[in-house]
Amino acid sequence: MKPDLVATHRAFKMAVAEDARKFANQDPAFSQNPKLVLETALQKTRSDSLLNVSYSKFVANLVAGDAPDFDAALSTFTLLAGELIAGLE
Repeated sequence: MKPDLVATHRAFKMAVAEDARKFANQDPAFSQNPKLVLETALQKTRSDSLLNVSYSKFVANLVAGDAPDFDAALSTFTLLAGELIAGLE
């Protein structure tokens, strides 16, 4: 793990643990195995056809100037999210 990401990983782990505790009654599956739930959700982002449409609307409405195309943005997101999720116990 890159040294500059150590604090990010630590903060992510703490946030996930807190959410698992805080929302245990609302989402027991997340409370019991947050890593599996997050991995499943990340997998779904790769096949969600509506995500491209949502991203395009977001970029058109809120981003000034050039923005990465959807495939580049999704690739970066899934790489970073995957690294954070992989660091969970």
